[in-house]
Amino acid sequence: MTTEANSTDHDAEYLRCGCCGRERLANRVTELDSSPGIYICLGCALSAARRVSRLPVPSLDPRGLLHRLQHLLPGGPGHSHAHQGVPTYGIAIPIFPVTDLNRSLPYYRRLGFKVVEHLNDYAVLASGDIELHLNEASDRTPDEAFIHVTGDPTSLWKRLSDRNLPGLGPVQDQPWGLREFVATDPDGNTLRIGHPSPS
Repeated sequence: MTTEANSTDHDAEYLRCGCCGRERLANRVTELDSSPGIYICLGCALSAARRVSRLPVPSLDPRGLLHRLQHLLPGGPGHSHAHQGVPTYGIAIPIFPVTDLNRSLPYYRRLGFKVVEHLNDYAVLASGDIELHLNEASDRTPDEAFIHVTGDPTSLWKRLSDRNLPGLGPVQDQPWGLREFVATDPDGNTLRIGHPSPS
């Protein structure tokens, strides 16, 4: 399918996407390197990327997610610039693979997370300072993350137990000095939630 820029002055600002056929502002499409004169819009480019990539690709404009991450990272807006010029690690965000995002989101809400962004097959969740991402993928291996809570996790465990949260393990003092419990989501992803044991 070939697509060319319209020739009139009024239409020169718009180009037709060679995939979906919709006219877009010229700055909202990109010309394909291998096919000069053929343009593709952001929505179609993201859709194609999701089909060929094993990495999570947001379904909507990813600039909102990028803007949010920039605010969280050291050196981003609102953070001090003590280490200018030398990037440092700021935060780590687990990305759990799930088979059905619509089934997984209610589980994480019961766990105490709020949905910050929901992008078709990708979701950003938050609880306090903790952020967690879910990626819907048919080819997946369950993952694990540790969440450090600010105090004895027993009261949190009791609250989750009262909610009859499935996949909830017992609170235990571990030999490595942590009191922790495990919450396992419907896809086998595991959150280990803990705090140093009382001395």
